[in-house]
Amino acid sequence: MITENRLALPTGSQVGPYRIQGILGQGGFGITYLTEHTGLQRLIALKELLPVDFATRVDNQTVVPVTAANEADFSWARERFIDEARILATFHHPNILAVHDIIEANNTAYMATGYEEGADLEVWLRSREDRPSEEELLTLLHPLLDGLETIHESGLLHRDIKPGNLYISNTDGRPILLDFGSARQAINSRSRPITSIITPGYAPFEQYHDDGNQGPWSDLYALGAVVHRILVDEKPPDATKRIRSDSYQPLQKRLGGHYSPDLLAAVDWALAPFEEDRPQSVCQWRNMLSQLTKPTTQKPPPAAATPTPDAPQVTTPSEETPPESTRTKSPFLGSPAKAGKTLHVTNINCEFSLDDIWELFSGVGSPAGAFRPDDEGGECYVEMRTLGEAKRAAEIFDGENFMGFDLEVEVLLPEGKNAPFPDKVSYLFGYGFGTPRDWLIQKTKALFKTLAIAILVIIGLSILFTILISVLG
Repeated sequence: MITENRLALPTGSQVGPYRIQGILGQGGFGITYLTEHTGLQRLIALKELLPVDFATRVDNQTVVPVTAANEADFSWARERFIDEARILATFHHPNILAVHDIIEANNTAYMATGYEEGADLEVWLRSREDRPSEEELLTLLHPLLDGLETIHESGLLHRDIKPGNLYISNTDGRPILLDFGSARQAINSRSRPITSIITPGYAPFEQYHDDGNQGPWSDLYALGAVVHRILVDEKPPDATKRIRSDSYQPLQKRLGGHYSPDLLAAVDWALAPFEEDRPQSVCQWRNMLSQLTKPTTQKPPPAAATPTPDAPQVTTPSEETPPESTRTKSPFLGSPAKAGKTLHVTNINCEFSLDDIWELFSGVGSPAGAFRPDDEGGECYVEMRTLGEAKRAAEIFDGENFMGFDLEVEVLLPEGKNAPFPDKVSYLFGYGFGTPRDWLIQKTKALFKTLAIAILVIIGLSILFTILISVLG
């Protein structure tokens, strides 16, 4: 409990039915109080909008803009705060902080939420003598993913996932998502640089500028960073430093042998610096985590241990394929060909892994079911998780015969991204397709091709000109 804040309402103040008992938290966006609902006689957390950059308190009660020039910003901030509170009030999920009431008083707005005894994840981790086991980690992670998916389905993003905003209940050990940053980022970005309202190490690169391509993948980056903090006792490098020279050390190298390869690969995937290389939805990331075998019984390294730099690298599930000896040959593969058949493999929306594709052509176990072409052949579009997986699928299945059809596999660029990129800058910052190296190779090849054609044309014209001179001479 915080004992003093000069801008806070005095203890004993009344806001609607809520009597102030103390301060639970404070920041540049507002103050959260511990209150008692005088009618129900139960404890409630009450969050007050008080953006200190352009608002203050007078007469120990009323919140006002600092200057007349700040009035529009403050009114706009209050509207955003109330709008977000109304959306949060529609959630009824055990892992999302419940919003019970919205109050407009003291010329500002308040959000009444549930209150539970417990500690944030950072405090919880520091109170432990050892690092959580894989089983403990997954017990925390899956409920958080369920809550986050509910938030994303409403069209909202959290935008501020970090250990301090994940709360562990003392009652049942339940993890709870706290302190959404959507309204805060929108409000504060009007009054100060965006870099001052993000959390380095947990915020993805696209949150560092107002027009960044933010989406579910942004929250998944932050959640991946939280898992990174749990596993190695440190947050990942700042996202801005990873664009030009990425110093991030994959967990598969650092912790190989201590946790299952699938878990480490999933965290590395979520922490890809460019948004198009990350899982695009909670469903995708959960599907990868759901492939985990039983949690490792090997004891995780102690929290203070230094990761072994030469730990063996574990191949990610997105790159490995089942050994030939373990594959069950499909009855649909290897039949005599009778017609042309093309399978187009793309990587937009990212629904399938290589195992899914194998099952797709085996007719067993695939969530999409076995693909069975009609007598006319045609095309099948299978969306892969990454470009690497798409290429690997092409290598595996190209040239196969499928149910009597010739199978030709080719990798296509996502729709809208196969045109020339508008500029190099957008490409380097992750809005293009592939990597800067791919772009450079592509442009270099095109340049050499153009030069070769130009040289051939010049040589041809020179020969023709020489012949004409000889004839006329």
